[in-house]
Amino acid sequence: MSTGARGRPRASDSAATRATIIEAARRAFADHGYEATSLKAIAADAGLTAPAISHHFGSKRGLFVAVGTDAEQRLLAVLTAAVASADDFASRLHALAQAAARVHTEDPSITGFLSIAQIEYRRRADPDTPPLQGPVVALLTRVVRDAAAANEISSDADPGAVVALLLAMTLGVALYATVIDPEAANAVLVEFGRFVGGGLLVEAS
Repeated sequence: MSTGARGRPRASDSAATRATIIEAARRAFADHGYEATSLKAIAADAGLTAPAISHHFGSKRGLFVAVGTDAEQRLLAVLTAAVASADDFASRLHALAQAAARVHTEDPSITGFLSIAQIEYRRRADPDTPPLQGPVVALLTRVVRDAAAANEISSDADPGAVVALLLAMTLGVALYATVIDPEAANAVLVEFGRFVGGGLLVEAS
């Protein structure tokens, strides 16, 4: 029996409901984009009602932001572990690409949402920080700065530009894998991992 106040769901039930809504919304936004996704459709997929979603997130925009935060934190946890598993710049880049591939394989809606979220935030001139522009950038910045300190990248390289390049490459691969040719997603991500890890190119004899 619930020990909470009468008529109010337990905190654990509320958290579970939020998680269910976020997962359903992530799939819908990733498949159909922001404009074409309705709270009614998300609610139907989650087995709830549109008012229930509004109760937890306020609006579709509030839900979209919450989905972005959740997706980024999920990706960040995997990428952080990947960085910790390697000890040099090349192997860290390879580990990051492999980690992104695993995330996509296990739940394509995460990479799908994150790739379209960048476009949606720009299109709507949203004042909030879009996913992959905060903690993930901070992680990539640390990786690049560590590489610079260890003389693993050129001394005249602009660290900020290198971080932007890595982010652009990652987003580009994610966009291709989730929007342009989903069936080729895993193969593309594997080759991306080989490329950033230095295993794709061969030295001229």
